[in-house]
Parts: sequence; C-alpha cells; structure tokens
Amino acid sequence: MHHNYIDHLAMGDTPAHRLDARAKLVVVIVFTALLVSVPRYEVAALFPYAILPFAWLAFGGVPLGFVAKRLLLVSPFILFVAAFNPLFDAAPVLVRLGPWAFWVRGGVLSCASVCGKFILTVSILVALVSTTRFHDLLKAMAWFRLPRLFIVVLSFLYRYLFLLVEQVQRMKRARECRAVGPGRLGWSLRSTGGIIGNLFLRTLERGERVHAAMAARGFDGSVKTLTRFRMRAADYAFLAGGVLFVAALRFGALQ
Repeated sequence: MHHNYIDHLAMGDTPAHRLDARAKLVVVIVFTALLVSVPRYEVAALFPYAILPFAWLAFGGVPLGFVAKRLLLVSPFILFVAAFNPLFDAAPVLVRLGPWAFWVRGGVLSCASVCGKFILTVSILVALVSTTRFHDLLKAMAWFRLPRLFIVVLSFLYRYLFLLVEQVQRMKRARECRAVGPGRLGWSLRSTGGIIGNLFLRTLERGERVHAAMAARGFDGSVKTLTRFRMRAADYAFLAGGVLFVAALRFGALQ
C-alpha cells in the first residue's frame, strides 16, 4: 500500500482538478459554515445546497459509489447522535407540503436536518480531497496562515498512514496464523488489546526514527512543494460563483 492510493482520484485531470486549491478551500469553508447555520427545522431548505457538491463531484469524475462508501464509513457516529433528537425534542412543528399541513415532532425534523447536513458536508469534503492533491491542499492551508503544527501533523499523517495500515495488516495476519479455528470471544478481545498496545509502541518507535532521519536531512518543520499557485479566470469564476450561490441560498431564505 502506498500513500498515493489514499488520494488516487486526486491525480486526475478534469476541470475540477485544475482549479486553484485556495479557491476550492474557501468555497468548502463558506459552504460548510452557511450550511451548518441553517435552522434545524428547515429540512426542505437543505435540498438546493446539494447542487454544489454533486455538481463538483460530477465535473471531477468522482464515482458516487466512492462517496457512498465514505458516507457509510462515518455514518454510525452521526446517526448515534441524531437518533436521540426525537426523544429530547418533543415540540410540535407545523409542516406544510403544498396544500397539506400537519404537525410533526420537532425532534424528527432536527434529526433529518442533522443527517442532511452530514451528507452534504461530507460530500463536499470528499469532492475537495478527491480533486485536489493533498500537498496542494496543505500548501493552500499554509497560504492562509493556518497553524504550522496542524499542517505538519496532516502532512505526516498523509505520508505515513500507509505504513501504519501495513503494520496493522501484518499483525493481523500473524494473529490469524497462530489461531486454530474461530476462537473464543474472550481470547479474541485479549489478542486485540495486545495488538493495539503493541501497535502503539511500534508507532512511537517508528515516529522517533522518522523524526531523527528528517532532522538529519535538514527538516525545519515547514512543508515545501514545487507547486506554484496562480489564480486564473476559471478559478475566480468558481470562487465567486460558489460563494454567491451558497450565500444566496442562505440569506435569500431569510427574506
């Protein structure tokens, strides 16, 4: 496993890939901030926001199945939080659907709102990382003066995550080779705990070796790339169009 596998889609060459990383980062931040600020009971107001992330995914050639897998991967966390909304928010809310009007428990609407915002924000984040090389994204963050420590941590996570995954796979195969049959639940839990502890120690040792090797090569804590940013007409158009579109949806709904 190589770190290029993590963002293999970002190596493409589509109109979305050629956009400036700074413009895409600003659009994602504005989109997320305004989307989250939508009132919790206005579920119908979330639907127009889907135009931007899914158009971005389409122009970037990102398969919807790829997005769905990422959504399913993190969905248990948000579903666990949203599932309690109907229990704690019992306020009745009047809902109108054309000529029909009926009362709905407020927690049901807030639960649907949380799930809708989750889908949209994760979708646009997947669109960002799937159409932007990770080192370009890090350089865009540095251009906006984000904390250097945060950027360096992300850089090392990206570069060496494949080593951690490979180590986990090796330890998992070693456990399976020593096991005869499915094994009991207690034994599986004990062995899993041992693997986690051993992995933590090996990670610390590898981190110290990597730091020593990079310090010997003159690493000063800053991320350096050969990429040179240059805003073109398409970048300005995407930036202005994306921000104005989301702002019109959010503030136009307040009129």
